[in-house]
Amino acid sequence: MALGGRPKEEGGHKPLKISVDDFVYTALNKVENKSRFIEETLRPILKQFDPGDVCQVVSEIYEKIAQEIIQATKKGKYDKVAALAAFANSLEDYRKLCSPFSETYFQRDYSEYPHRVTVGGGLDVRRGDEWRTSCYKIILEVEDEGEEETALAYGHALINSWLLDQQKAMSTSCYVSKKVCS
Repeated sequence: MALGGRPKEEGGHKPLKISVDDFVYTALNKVENKSRFIEETLRPILKQFDPGDVCQVVSEIYEKIAQEIIQATKKGKYDKVAALAAFANSLEDYRKLCSPFSETYFQRDYSEYPHRVTVGGGLDVRRGDEWRTSCYKIILEVEDEGEEETALAYGHALINSWLLDQQKAMSTSCYVSKKVCS
């Protein structure tokens, strides 16, 4: 038996501890079967991102944002960089749902300002029985807390752009060589 006496479906059920605001809490308490309501509401949203065309669109948006950030940085338009980085940051949860795509991470140096923020990421691509890993890391120095959020979003967008290029290169080489890639 699964949690709550329900039979196992799609691998069973697992408990999840989450915090919600008062409005959501009150509203969920009015629902008779909370687990089922949450599953039926979220499942279609989550499945549209795992994997498929929508994941490719999210990756292309990340790539475009990274290119725009680089151009704005070269031109000294730092307000545009901040806006684009904030937009990239808002898409981060959607990007994480795209399981075959890259994983990024960040590390903060918790010393006084200025300090360094490291953003990195890697992508494993399988070609037949062979795995190829691409990893990138960028270290940014920030002067204050406001710059830190921008640096993180900029780093994520840039790393994802590089990793997307690697994935496209692998897909192209698989197609050209007519090898089976998965």
